Amino acid sequence: MLACVNHPDKNSVAICVKCGNEICIDCRTLVDEKSYCPNCAQSLVTAQTPVTSSTQPEALSQPVPLQAVPTPSVSSQPPPAQGEVTQPEMESSTGLSPNIAGLLCYLLGWLTGLIFVLIEHKNKFVRFHAFQSLIFFGALQILQIVIPIFSIFLRVARIPFIPSLISMVGWILGPIGFIFWIVGMIKAYGGEVYKFPIVGDLAEKYI
Repeated sequence: MLACVNHPDKNSVAICVKCGNEICIDCRTLVDEKSYCPNCAQSLVTAQTPVTSSTQPEALSQPVPLQAVPTPSVSSQPPPAQGEVTQPEMESSTGLSPNIAGLLCYLLGWLTGLIFVLIEHKNKFVRFHAFQSLIFFGALQILQIVIPIFSIFLRVARIPFIPSLISMVGWILGPIGFIFWIVGMIKAYGGEVYKFPIVGDLAEKYI
């Protein structure tokens, strides 16, 4: 008699139909009336056992109710960088509406710009327009004073052509100043941070 593969001291009573090993009466496992060794019988039973709700974690066997997830509102505009001037804030040191105060910064040119630089301490929008008016129209007024004097000096020195060209530049400054004066007031009243060329970047640094 052949001995059991697991128990050499016991005689074999059957052969495992899967692996072919000799098995004794203690190792023999019947599955569908077929003889299997313990290992093959265990693997066969495991493979044939369907996964039911009892073998799953309790939390997974229960349906999870769908909940509406609120969608966060995303602004189409990027947040302003640190120190960047945005549209008018509500609070102003003058007690005026920021867009009205911004308009008044240009009303008398550099003079009202200087006044609002001195009296406005909170609102960056108003301070931006105040500094822009002060720098732009202040520089324009200086040029309107200096250019005629320089032109006269060149004429006295009898330098040809150049005095005439400088006088023409002086005449052009007037219409340019008038255009920017109107544009500045309109943009400020509309709540826009409108930068004049070159001067706008300077004004933004001083606020």
